[in-house]
Amino acid sequence: MLDVSEMIVTLESEGYRVERYQMTTHPEVFLNNADVMRLVNEKKTDALPITVIRGELVSDGKYITLSEVREHLDRGTA
Repeated sequence: MLDVSEMIVTLESEGYRVERYQMTTHPEVFLNNADVMRLVNEKKTDALPITVIRGELVSDGKYITLSEVREHLDRGTA
């Protein structure tokens, strides 16, 4: 979790907006994303954590690294 917090701080310091949600405190965010809900219905809690970058579901079931996030961000700007 500390790595995730550090990654968020790093990305925000670079000007990216980062939002982090938990099912218990923000269920509406999960319910309003069809791809996320499909995954949760299929895999239950094994789907968590789920990473969505620029509206695209890019990872589930593990925390991704900063370099993986950067790859997805770079693809979106090319």
